[in-house]
Amino acid sequence: MEISVNGKKRKLAFKGTVLQLCKKLGMAREETVAKVDGRLVPDDAMLSGNEKVEFFTVIFGG
Repeated sequence: MEISVNGKKRKLAFKGTVLQLCKKLGMAREETVAKVDGRLVPDDAMLSGNEKVEFFTVIFGG
């Protein structure tokens, strides 16, 4: 699986949910948005290991 976190790419073998992957990568899910194969997905979206997953950090403030 190809993973991108804020533009930094890497490869990782993983099967499970987006939330589980987020935890494995040490990220706070409340502060990130996930896209799988170009589509926004919920925390419980299942990953089979062949997808392109992108995580973006949400910036808070006013």
